[in-house]
Amino acid sequence: MYSIDYITNEIMSIDVKISQYETAKTALEGVQTICKGYISNLENGHKKLTGNQDLSAVKKNDVFEGEMAGKLAPRISTYQSDMNDLITKANGITSDIDTQLSTISTNVGILKQGRMTWENHLQAALSQP
Repeated sequence: MYSIDYITNEIMSIDVKISQYETAKTALEGVQTICKGYISNLENGHKKLTGNQDLSAVKKNDVFEGEMAGKLAPRISTYQSDMNDLITKANGITSDIDTQLSTISTNVGILKQGRMTWENHLQAALSQP
């Protein structure tokens, strides 16, 4: 049989751990929201770059555009490729965050089960004469 003080200390310890997990979960959810916003902006920019004939084909025949079109043309495909890479990496980060959030939820569930066990011990101890 455990003492009431020991049991309450165990319950408080579990409560602290749950609180720490919940704080981490909230922070990760905030980071994930930011990442998803960046992904959306990147995807929109990529769509504009690839979907706009004037932007994707900077150099045009039979049109005077000066030196800049020749300098910009090779960069456009590099920008498109870089944006694709960033989108892929950012999606990987959000996937990793999803995994962490799932792990946190699992661990909180385990802690809550443990807390319930200690609460049962506390009830038993309190019912002893």
